Amino acid sequence: MIEINPFILRNYLTAEYFCDRKKETELLLEKFNNQRNTTLFANRKMGKTGLIYHFMYTATLQESDTVCLYVDLFDSVNLDDFITKLSKEIAIKVYSKPKNILSGLGKIFSSIVPVVAFDSLSGMPQLEFNFRNEQQKQNSLSEIFHFLNNLNRPVILALDEFQQISKYPNQNMEAILRTHVQNMHNVNFVFAGSMKHIMLEMFGSVKRPFYQSTDVMNLGPIPIEEYAPFIQQKMSLGRKTIDKEAIVEILNQCRGYTYYIQSVCNKLYASTYKKIDITHVSLILNKILDESEDYYVNYKKILPEFQWKLMRAIALENGATGMTSKNFIQNYGLSTHGTIQTALKSLIEKEMVIEDDNKYYIQDVFLEKWLQKRG
Repeated sequence: MIEINPFILRNYLTAEYFCDRKKETELLLEKFNNQRNTTLFANRKMGKTGLIYHFMYTATLQESDTVCLYVDLFDSVNLDDFITKLSKEIAIKVYSKPKNILSGLGKIFSSIVPVVAFDSLSGMPQLEFNFRNEQQKQNSLSEIFHFLNNLNRPVILALDEFQQISKYPNQNMEAILRTHVQNMHNVNFVFAGSMKHIMLEMFGSVKRPFYQSTDVMNLGPIPIEEYAPFIQQKMSLGRKTIDKEAIVEILNQCRGYTYYIQSVCNKLYASTYKKIDITHVSLILNKILDESEDYYVNYKKILPEFQWKLMRAIALENGATGMTSKNFIQNYGLSTHGTIQTALKSLIEKEMVIEDDNKYYIQDVFLEKWLQKRG
């Protein structure tokens, strides 16, 4: 059997490779058991998707016939994409055998039959809908939710990067979904997103359809008292030791972001180091930054010059505040108050910069470290 690096960087594997989040998992289970929907937001790479999968895994241990649907809306641009993605997930999870998928989808849709093909390599179904008009789309969406609501099995539906629907050309998308959601008794929803300010506006503004319709969870870093034993135990599988100081350094350098912590630990585990200390952490981190240099240099080419300069300034501040102050502007050779505000807004919209606890940071922790290294 091939040995698995225990510091997983891809999708959720099993509970064995998942660190902590006991409190958050229990909260999600409690909400599921009491028919309350959840809004879950976290900065990108904090471990939001892993938590969702772990919650679903745990829910199936509690009730084995639970249908767990995970739909990533990140690259969706309209209602057509929403319907296609959700239908594909239903086809995979409810009608797992290829021979059952077409007939199964036929039970859902009455006014349209999707074109179904199967990927020759993965065997996964590929769906295509040819909608004649907007009404047919609305009817199809209603049929999907009617089907889920009448399944003789409990359903968890996680809609990740949910803030994306606010960008759909259909201005009523939030209201349309809210109408369906409020009538669902068999489906527990998790609305997850990585753009906190948009998610808070969608669920916290009295003017929006989803106003205060869910419980809210904000996902933060895993505490060191939970992460340290996990890292030490997984390192021991490769006959390695790592001291507490090195773990603290990893968590601090990675600002507590699960993905970046896992990345550093993954490379440390794959290294020849047997007794890992803070020096080895520095060496591995520098190796990661060097390997990513071509990728990061490209940002300088594609971003407007002033946005790049502002990103560098934010990185060097390691938590920037007062960016329109005279000192900040002079220290980094920036221009006027208005120009900074415009550039900052653009960088936030591009998800290059985030606001956290009234400070601004580069979203990509490794990019931030690379900019700091360049000075």
